[in-house]
Amino acid sequence: MSAGANNGPASKRRELAIRAGLSICVCILLGCSGKPQVPPPENLGEPPLVFDQGLSTDEVVANVYLDATSSMKGFVKADQIEPYLGTIEKAEQVFAIGWSKASVHCFKFGAKIVPLPGESCHLYVFKEGFYNLPKSEDITRIDEILEKSPQDAKNLTLVFTDLYQDRADIGRLLRAFRDSTIPRKLSVGIVGIRSNFRGKIFDIGARSFSGEWDTKGNRAKFRPFYLFIIGRRGNVSHFMDELFRRSKDTGPDQAVLLSPDVTASLVEWSKTKRLIEQGLVERRSLFQAPKSRFSYGSLQVRGRSTCTLKVEADYAPVKYAPTLDWNHVPQPRVQVRTFQVTTDGKLQGVDLARVVDGDLQLQNNKLVFTLTIHSDRWAGRGLYAFDVRPNLEADSFRLPTWCKGWSVTEEERLGLKNPASFDGSKTLNLFEFISGLWRAMLESHKPQLGALYLYLEK
Repeated sequence: MSAGANNGPASKRRELAIRAGLSICVCILLGCSGKPQVPPPENLGEPPLVFDQGLSTDEVVANVYLDATSSMKGFVKADQIEPYLGTIEKAEQVFAIGWSKASVHCFKFGAKIVPLPGESCHLYVFKEGFYNLPKSEDITRIDEILEKSPQDAKNLTLVFTDLYQDRADIGRLLRAFRDSTIPRKLSVGIVGIRSNFRGKIFDIGARSFSGEWDTKGNRAKFRPFYLFIIGRRGNVSHFMDELFRRSKDTGPDQAVLLSPDVTASLVEWSKTKRLIEQGLVERRSLFQAPKSRFSYGSLQVRGRSTCTLKVEADYAPVKYAPTLDWNHVPQPRVQVRTFQVTTDGKLQGVDLARVVDGDLQLQNNKLVFTLTIHSDRWAGRGLYAFDVRPNLEADSFRLPTWCKGWSVTEEERLGLKNPASFDGSKTLNLFEFISGLWRAMLESHKPQLGALYLYLEK
């Protein structure tokens, strides 16, 4: 057979078949559109999420716990027992009006929890002997309530207490929140109310003196008590809304809501406004669109030295929650995780720490993200994926000023030489407790403001 026989019709058919096979392989690899495949944004890192959408339930089951320890007796022995009594009454009105279906269960507590018949909890604070607990039970054990409170979504737990806790009590209480409330992704509303008071305050100074405190109607001397509201964020927030509508003695400026969520709406690419795209061009045709519930940016690097991407997003804080305010607290760091997209559509982590800088500012209640790319330090070419998000810590948020203004530290208490020098208008370890609970909640849930997912071709 001659050498030229290989150029016959049979040989041509074999060549066409091989080419067709290669085309099919390329189509499978890159997609029939000829564009490369990329992994969806979810593959870049743990997707941010909102734990609780903030919707209240149609039905609520309220469990109301009244602190019956002797330190609370002064609130009902004063010449005027407002606003302590009125706040309990208004809480009951909230359930009657604020939900289409509600039931209320009353309890008193010290070291033990005692059920009380009926739904008018406020009537019990007048009853003879209500505060006369045995000495061994005359201890405020809120942790017992947390451990035994129902777990159904429609349940709301209310606790009325003076929250007078030494450091050991605070440690035990925070452990109970970590073990029972936080794992269930429940929110904790704390409302502070100042009230008339005439009675004893205990555990003053290193020798644990007791001293008399009589406000005599002087609002500057009113003693604080606290209302805890524990449940789903939507129910807690709704209760607080309704209570503040009815009460002139407290309001949002004397309240805080500690929630697993730090935003009511996550930041994502589709919700941003692009302010600067220097050295970058938005290109939707770089690759096949991956199936994803998250939006993303598709950009091409055109700059040869430094490229800048600056975008703006709305900041939607959870109502009543601690807020971002970087005039007073440390600015959160921006974490940028970088990957190269391989030819088979997979992710390969790459270190671009010298190439990419992330920054976040809060301006006029807008979150402004700035991504700076030093192209001259970026040797590689190809398709890359970026996961950009703030690295939030407890110190990134500011608690309301009353949390510290109403608080007295353990060291201040122990330094007192006589009961007369104690300021009964303040609460022992209040700030330590609230800030400790907030920190524990953030450490457990690691909430996010959102994430910007970007695909860049260089």
